[in-house]
Amino acid sequence: MRRLFFLFALAATFAAVPAMGLVHANELYIVRGIAVDVSDVSAVVARQKAIREAQILGFYRLLRRITLQQDHDRLPRPSFEDVQPMIDSIEIEDEKTSSTRYLANITINFNQDALREFLSSKNIGFLEVSPPTTLVLPLYFDGTERSLWRDTNSWWSAWRNLNPNFLSISYLLPLADLEDRSILPVKAIDDTSRLARLARRYEADRILIAQMRPDNTRVDVDVAVYRILPENSEVQRFAQFNFVTANMDKAVEDITTQIEQNWKKRSIQARDAPSTFRLRAGFESIQEWTQIRKQLETASYIRTLQVEEMNIRNAWLQIGFNGNGKTLVDGLRRNGFLVSQESNIWTLRLFESGQ
Repeated sequence: MRRLFFLFALAATFAAVPAMGLVHANELYIVRGIAVDVSDVSAVVARQKAIREAQILGFYRLLRRITLQQDHDRLPRPSFEDVQPMIDSIEIEDEKTSSTRYLANITINFNQDALREFLSSKNIGFLEVSPPTTLVLPLYFDGTERSLWRDTNSWWSAWRNLNPNFLSISYLLPLADLEDRSILPVKAIDDTSRLARLARRYEADRILIAQMRPDNTRVDVDVAVYRILPENSEVQRFAQFNFVTANMDKAVEDITTQIEQNWKKRSIQARDAPSTFRLRAGFESIQEWTQIRKQLETASYIRTLQVEEMNIRNAWLQIGFNGNGKTLVDGLRRNGFLVSQESNIWTLRLFESGQ
């Protein structure tokens, strides 16, 4: 009887999830740190003008963040009246006024549904996948020895100057405290088990090791990017490149530009190529299924969700999205799922229940 009741409740839960759009706002669509400084006939008028300008500026920053560099020249230039309906909320901090001047820092949260409709009408691809968090390890090589945690490492300072407002990927610098130094001494920089421990400490999806070698007129940079596999916390190198550039600040810009563009190319959905992906969701209880459903609903890159079959421990799901299977699997893993393949069957479980 209990089994029958559970199946009935489970079926009712599935019935509440028809084929539907599953789109929720995420951090990618929030633009922070828009500094405004406007003077006019009065502080009231200056404030109105500043907030209006901030909305336009925030919109352009967002477009450049979520689109490919090759599309920047053809980005639309809408009016304020076009932009306003695409804004969910505005937060204002650090307001300062005089009789005719207004200063503030403004944060704008854009509506993903409205933005999708706007950009789709312009046939411009854009990011919908939550960005990975990347832990940066600036490695300094003076020609004889490498330094990572040394306080005088000027390569760290160049990364601290990175402006996150124009980037889609979140970059973190470690604290460089005693625990960091214990986990990863510089001589063990290639030890993937230690890299995995450091990544777990900062809940990072990726690790970027950037080794810089300066000389009198230029800097040489070697870059290795590792990803953390959530199903077993292993670290896997998946990209590397090197280049020569003018100085440290330019090196940081070149590194982030290349990584951003490569990630965008892999992640931006082909607008005219919708795909479907069939997988099995495993769970132990109705509560666990409810949590799976909620986490799928926060995956903004998923267009539709259909339940094809079910039993007391599994549900076969048909997921509709734009892009390819690898993009979907990577996104699901970042959303807290274990995704594995065995005999051509893909299985999805909650990360916590799979441990």
